[in-house]
Amino acid sequence: MTGSSALMAIGHILMCYTLFFSFHANKALGYGATVVESNKSHAPPSCTGTTTGLRVVHKYGPCSPSGLKKTSAVVNQILAQDKLRVRAMNSRLHNRRTIGLEGEGTTGTYLQNDLPGAGNFLVSVGFGTPLKDFNLALDTGSYVTWVQCEPCTESPCPQQQNASLYYPSFSSTSSNAPCSPECNYTQPYLDKSESGGTFVLDTVSIGQDYQIPEFIFLCAVPDKQIGDFGEANGILGLGLASSDDDFATYSLATQTANLFGRVFCHCLPSSSNSGYVYFGEKAREQCPFSVYLELSQEFDRLMSEFPPANPSDDGVLKACYNLVDHDNPAIPEMVLHFENLDVYLDQTAVTWKGNGMSQVCFAFAAKEDEGDLTIIGNHQQQKLNILFNIPDQRLEIGPGKC
Repeated sequence: MTGSSALMAIGHILMCYTLFFSFHANKALGYGATVVESNKSHAPPSCTGTTTGLRVVHKYGPCSPSGLKKTSAVVNQILAQDKLRVRAMNSRLHNRRTIGLEGEGTTGTYLQNDLPGAGNFLVSVGFGTPLKDFNLALDTGSYVTWVQCEPCTESPCPQQQNASLYYPSFSSTSSNAPCSPECNYTQPYLDKSESGGTFVLDTVSIGQDYQIPEFIFLCAVPDKQIGDFGEANGILGLGLASSDDDFATYSLATQTANLFGRVFCHCLPSSSNSGYVYFGEKAREQCPFSVYLELSQEFDRLMSEFPPANPSDDGVLKACYNLVDHDNPAIPEMVLHFENLDVYLDQTAVTWKGNGMSQVCFAFAAKEDEGDLTIIGNHQQQKLNILFNIPDQRLEIGPGKC
């Protein structure tokens, strides 16, 4: 069993903040995949999903602003885009330049379609006064929010002509960003797409609940963009900027720190319905993670054949069972999923025996407060070899012999 760095692992083992628990099943955990669903019905699917928060829609589904204009070729298109996008990222990482599909002779050619990150998920964000809504691709990998824009460089300013463009000169709340006049910026993405323009300041409306005055975003001039951003008029950047970036304070997380406390959650939908983004306290309310609750419910389900027993005397352990007269009862196997490491707990680490076999409890307790640390105690570390290799900054975990 492989280990991980001490800085990561010690934090995960003793005071874990990013940890998945599960009872063992033959299922793989996948991240960042686009799910392609087949519609078995001949009737067109309807748009379903949440109506609260910042609504997230799949650009190829019935909730998309373009409706059901796409064809079955979309499936192959998505898979081809995914393949090229992964190749583009790896090429940049390894300083390679050939990323095209086989047989295309594409040395030095980059995917120029529906970028960045395929932009599969769209949100509607309002800009300016009067408010004008634009469809932005949701992106947690970059921090700059931008919208396709037509800045005014002459007097009098031209009339608004393109519904997909934001015109700063036609917004009564628009002004120059604090960096003026040196506000030119180009936002590159790992897949070689980019967007360039000038930072401006205006009122931005996020969902039904928030109007943010004097928000700084990039006014992206269309002819400076590389790549076709498809249904999107821009990007809503939810990522964090590096501290040495000249415009790091222009990230949404930083600009709304007093309002949202740098907290948000999202649920990305399938192509047939809609998802959501919540910010601040609403994110905590709408996206709860009481790990214990789900664990105890699953433990209860797997132990349903046994009669329940009273909770522990101190009331800490709730899920308890009477296993008297049950020879060799099957206790669910539990796995702790860390980054690059799965730890299989011994049966003795999963349960606690308070009174012989008449009171066998699930050996995990709920946190008193949602903000408290998630702690993996010494009971869960039973029968594990845990090697602390401080010089190499590694912590290795494997089955023990004690």
